[in-house]
Amino acid sequence: MKKVWEKIKKWVVETSLPWLKKEWMQIVNLLVLFIVYGVVNEAENPGLSTIVGLWIFVLIIYYIFWKFFGLDKVVKSFKEQRKEK
Repeated sequence: MKKVWEKIKKWVVETSLPWLKKEWMQIVNLLVLFIVYGVVNEAENPGLSTIVGLWIFVLIIYYIFWKFFGLDKVVKSFKEQRKEK
């Protein structure tokens, strides 16, 4: 159990905290968007909740696939391989 805790602690210190220090504004951006999505009255502003919801979806997909899973590195290496050919 101690090894697992040490691995988690190491991940938090080396990966999570630097990312939070660098990208804290993105988290605030998502929180504001979720608040706006919950507060918007569709009767007063038709279509606004659709636009905000779509933007939340795009940002979440971007953070999950592009940043978290490292798709940016895959695309970069693919481009470098294409240049070599």
